[in-house]
Amino acid sequence: MVNRSLGLAWLFLTPISAFAIPPTFSKAASLFGGKKTRIQSNVVQTEELPSDRMNLDMDDSLLNGADNDNTFVVDEEIDLLHASSKATKSWKTIRRSITAGPIQSNNLIGGTPLIDLSNILSLNENVKIYAKCEYMNPSGSIKDRIASFILQAAIDSGELKPGMTVVAATSGNTGSAIAAACAIRGYDYIVITNKKCSIEKIDSMKAYGGTVIISKSGLPADHPEHYQNIEDTMVAKNPEKYFGVNQYENHNNALAYEATLGPEIYAQTKGLVTHFVAGSSTGGTLTGTSRYLKSINPEIKSVLADPRGSVLWDAFVNKVPKDELIVGSWETEGVGKDSIPGVLDWDVVDGAQRGDDASSFFTCRKIASELGVLVGGSSGLNLHAASVLSGEIDNGVIVTVLPDSGVKYLSKIFNDEWMKDKGLMGAESKPENDSIYWRPDRDTFGVKLKDTSSFPNISSSIPNDERIAASTEEMNPKEQTESELHFLEDAAATMVDYYRQSIE
Repeated sequence: MVNRSLGLAWLFLTPISAFAIPPTFSKAASLFGGKKTRIQSNVVQTEELPSDRMNLDMDDSLLNGADNDNTFVVDEEIDLLHASSKATKSWKTIRRSITAGPIQSNNLIGGTPLIDLSNILSLNENVKIYAKCEYMNPSGSIKDRIASFILQAAIDSGELKPGMTVVAATSGNTGSAIAAACAIRGYDYIVITNKKCSIEKIDSMKAYGGTVIISKSGLPADHPEHYQNIEDTMVAKNPEKYFGVNQYENHNNALAYEATLGPEIYAQTKGLVTHFVAGSSTGGTLTGTSRYLKSINPEIKSVLADPRGSVLWDAFVNKVPKDELIVGSWETEGVGKDSIPGVLDWDVVDGAQRGDDASSFFTCRKIASELGVLVGGSSGLNLHAASVLSGEIDNGVIVTVLPDSGVKYLSKIFNDEWMKDKGLMGAESKPENDSIYWRPDRDTFGVKLKDTSSFPNISSSIPNDERIAASTEEMNPKEQTESELHFLEDAAATMVDYYRQSIE
């Protein structure tokens, strides 16, 4: 009936949930008199748009990404979100433009491929495991997303002024991304890391022309020489000279992923994603991506992958107070934390998997030898957790991220002598022997979709689920169904007109 009423195959193939776009990111909302979002430093402002301005997004000034007051404006649509530069463009458009001719280097951020690792990692033939190739971003990691987003927001708000020096505390990848973003924008930078950081990442941070400070590793989080505290001290002493990225507390960190990675995952899986798995250091990837996916479909589950030794596991699973957390040691770079970052939002986290260095690095080597993809340790952590999860659900589509390339760890993960010295060779655990911790206050039974020709039944549940299945009428009341169909009929004409304008 929908197909006959609308005559639009693409509209018919879009799940109803795709129209339940959160106000922050809905271009459809602006078409019908909705909202647009402004990003100013750490503040997100939403402005109501009157219905007589429904075509506002078609203005040339907005298509170029800037309002009259030069404030960064988010181009609001599920798969048309891209925060690589002031011009918020479709990541699909950018990918297409690469084949058409030269583009700006800043436009290489995002739009990364989604690869299928199910054959070698999934413990269940009915569970897919997909991974975003974030190592394909220009500086070689997922952190390009936040570096560009945070700096541009600070420039637009006036917080980062010409002549200032950007300062960033980092475990490595953010330092390289900030260095690249500063090089593009003409700012000097100082990045601060610790001795745990691989020599490859330290060299990449230096390569863009700035300064790298290497602090001691293993210091308590409140120690004045802890790499995070060095950034804070420099900025506090000379705020007119230094702009602090403050990635662990800056909420534009999570917003960058909410505006880019989340929409990309939803679009690339055609809305069929059921679980998102990611490690956490700043909390940005897990928080921002999960917020977006849950805003579209609240049944999507988010799972934290955390290395043994990190305090995040005890904080989440055992509810240990912040001042009682005990920090261990681990070798996997870029994930895990010695304190709880302000960006991390536990409300969007449904479960956790406690990994370890040996299993993470073994997975990296497995992916390299069997798939020809060279990834870093945090990727191995994520993939091991995804594999564990695949053994605990009946059906599903698990998506995770490959934050950086194994090229940055040739002296460590892919060095047999280093692995042996650390006692990591042959010490890995099998995914089938590990488990996921699920929050007791959350329904962990995953997404249940109707079995239609457009959307296969990929219901995901814990084994031996004895709950009585809801009837079709209970799940899809006629009154609600009719209301949704009327909405689609009313929206069709406007969407067709909008689409015609966009391709002319």
